Amino acid sequence: MNQPNKKSKKAINNDDTFINDAIPFKKMYVIDENGENLGIMPKNEALDLANSKRKDLFLIRVDPRPIARILDYGKYKYQSKKKEKELKEKQTTIKNRQIRLTPLIGENDLKNKAKKTREFLLEGDRVKISLKFRGRELAHQEIGHETLKRFFALIEDVAKIDKDRTLNAGKFLDMIIHPDKKKIAKYQKEEQINKGDHDAKNED
Repeated sequence: MNQPNKKSKKAINNDDTFINDAIPFKKMYVIDENGENLGIMPKNEALDLANSKRKDLFLIRVDPRPIARILDYGKYKYQSKKKEKELKEKQTTIKNRQIRLTPLIGENDLKNKAKKTREFLLEGDRVKISLKFRGRELAHQEIGHETLKRFFALIEDVAKIDKDRTLNAGKFLDMIIHPDKKKIAKYQKEEQINKGDHDAKNED
């Protein structure tokens, strides 16, 4: 990995955001405003290209190598704040969702249910996971508990448990979860970083 240029100053906002001259690397992988991979470029050359397009050079990740994207930083920042505002508005009108499972649900079905639950959580909704026992399945409730544990492990990176596994009405094993704001913020940041890394790897 390139070593930072010690003469460079830290960028604006004190939030580890580096743009233009404040980027502390002499070379970096560059992606243009249309998502096209431009390969490894010297910092000065990348800055000249960004300036010629009347855009900014924005460092989107450092490890395992610095990757920068050419974009309109003012517009990017505005859209980011707009998305944050929309998310907060959604969270003020929390909906209660429900996902139904069975003790012996297949792995693919379990993953599909987890995917849908993740969508609900990212929208700011609370979710009740209800696992229904049928007939003799009640004699093996440990299977249902294990299924719910496996299910929660699939969405734990964005969720927090409100009410853990409880047997209701003699046949429903229920668990209530809600969005974890800190986890979601980390998840969304990693998704953005991984997208930039994926674009870069496609060029290799």
